[in-house]
Amino acid sequence: MIHRRQLMKKISILFLLILLTFSIAFSNSYEVVYSGSIEGKTIKAISVDRIYEEQELNELVGPLNGQNVIVLVYKDYKLYNSLEPLAVYDDVKKSYNPKFKSSTSYPTIQDKINSATYRTRVGAICRDGTRSSATGRGACSHHGGVSRWLYKETKKTNATIASICKNYYLEAESYNNCSKNNGILVQIKNRSYK
Repeated sequence: MIHRRQLMKKISILFLLILLTFSIAFSNSYEVVYSGSIEGKTIKAISVDRIYEEQELNELVGPLNGQNVIVLVYKDYKLYNSLEPLAVYDDVKKSYNPKFKSSTSYPTIQDKINSATYRTRVGAICRDGTRSSATGRGACSHHGGVSRWLYKETKKTNATIASICKNYYLEAESYNNCSKNNGILVQIKNRSYK
């Protein structure tokens, strides 16, 4: 009887820990899009996966906010080529905009992330099935020739993929170059996106 009670207690504790971990994972569901300093202010741009209620968003952004910090919140930023922020937090004011505007024509920010890669030939599969590390003429010469080339994709880490405009819109690189949104405030460079 005692053994069963201890087992049930351990299962209850384990269940509570899993529930707590699950709620923490969902309470911080955002991706940092940009973090940097401009004209003495720190700008942090984040992307959330859903539209939060204003109070819920305040709690999410609270730890990121501070003096001389501007936090820009976007929703699913990779899906658009022009996106108004869902919310803006700074020293002076906070604006919350659940009816934000977006545009989805080509190229989206995800398209720009995908195109910011280059392929490098790293070898070949020969016609007899063997693998060769040769990357040019003569590869697989004693194995019936090349069946297919092998490539490695590499991110262009310095490629600009998007810009934050001066009115805080987020635009895919070369979409409008922020010409309709008061000019470019900062350019966002490619990094190791998933």
